Amino acid sequence: MLRHALVVGIAGWLFAQEPVPTPPAPAQAPATTPAPRAQAEQFVRDLAEPGKQKAAVAGLVALGDAAVPALHQALLDRRSDVLQWALFACSGLHGDCSSLRTPVESLLASKDLGVALMARRAWPAVEGRHGILLTMNAGQVEMVTATEEKVLHKLPDPFHTELLPNGNLLTISNTRKVLRELDPAAKELWSVEGHDAIDCKRLPDGNSLLSNYSSRRVVELDPSGKVAWSVETAASPLEADRLANGNTLITLYDKGGVGGVIEVDRAGKTVWSFAGSQLTSAERLLDGTTLVTSVKADRIQLVGTDGKELRAWTFTDPMRAHLLPNGHLVVNAHAAVVVLDAEGKTLWQLERKLITGMQVLGAGPLRANAAAASQEPRKK
Repeated sequence: MLRHALVVGIAGWLFAQEPVPTPPAPAQAPATTPAPRAQAEQFVRDLAEPGKQKAAVAGLVALGDAAVPALHQALLDRRSDVLQWALFACSGLHGDCSSLRTPVESLLASKDLGVALMARRAWPAVEGRHGILLTMNAGQVEMVTATEEKVLHKLPDPFHTELLPNGNLLTISNTRKVLRELDPAAKELWSVEGHDAIDCKRLPDGNSLLSNYSSRRVVELDPSGKVAWSVETAASPLEADRLANGNTLITLYDKGGVGGVIEVDRAGKTVWSFAGSQLTSAERLLDGTTLVTSVKADRIQLVGTDGKELRAWTFTDPMRAHLLPNGHLVVNAHAAVVVLDAEGKTLWQLERKLITGMQVLGAGPLRANAAAASQEPRKK
């Protein structure tokens, strides 16, 4: 009896010393991606966060139609920076974003210059006008989209042409020294003579900004043709852009090697500059950086506010470069237009002879999220 009790007791003790198996942890549910609407709402919140805006814009563009409701709310924001980033996102939207047309068009007349300027960039997208408007030395003004190549007009010696929000064309002839506004049928509605410009921009207040090449002068003309503002430049101005702060960004070109990009205030004082030889264009981005092209160096550079290079792309004979909201670059040389991805890979290319002017409309000539190989042939 005692022996039996000892055996049972020892067995019980041994059993108690064995580790008790740990039950398996319950399987965790796989992480789920937020619904597109929730993603869009978060991206819109990020438009107010420095350092997050570019990624937020790219995210909104990638969502396409699903981003439209959130962007509606963003366009009601009263903060200038949020509105500008939201409009930048709108400019890259494909798909049905026509419901954004009314809020975007209302911002074309904003008293905030930065907002009004960015609204001018966004309006083609909300009207479904994506593509590039090319001006050729032969006199052709051509619209190129993802599906079509169409000659709009043949004009006498056009150098640069801009499609306006009202559907008209603003065009400059350097040889004839005349700036004209034409209706969609190419009927002249307005003209000003006496300016040897090679670049023209219509400003939100109705004035026009011209780069007078030979006379080395950038001028702003009011609707009556009178000079509202001007500045003389040390080298020939190839391009001029009005900035959100009211200053003007000017690209200076000189075959002797003296040139660069300058930002001047209304008094004509240079407040920022970037030196370079045979620079051909400059674009100020929303984050304060500047995209610069150099035909001599075969280079496109992104430079910071301190003038230091942040990154660069190699490209033969770049004349202009335009950054899209999805990070792609549209670049034109004398005889071609190319779309590059963020890493510099060619996604799309169009060959033309003697391109003198280019305006990028909306998201450019590529469909959303499409690679070159998937593009259908365009109609000619």
